[in-house]
Amino acid sequence: MKLKERLNGQLKKVQALPKKTKRIIFWSVIIVISLGLLLFWANYLFKTIKNFSFEEAAKDLNIQDISSKAGQATKIENEMNDKLKQLEQLKK
Repeated sequence: MKLKERLNGQLKKVQALPKKTKRIIFWSVIIVISLGLLLFWANYLFKTIKNFSFEEAAKDLNIQDISSKAGQATKIENEMNDKLKQLEQLKK
């Protein structure tokens, strides 16, 4: 009960303050909470970046498959160009 009464007393003191002072207190609390959350997020971000593995990301994205398919596409394109050249020669 003592804690509840003390909190009520503090709350009444804050409520009795002028509007400008209450705004300053409010924004100070918001800034402190925001900075705490920002530090927590930054810490998590740095840990994630530190533990990031490009090899695992490449496996997850199948980059090797994409590069091999790109090579196949180039091969097919070259074959098509050769066939077009043959057709143009036959046309003459």
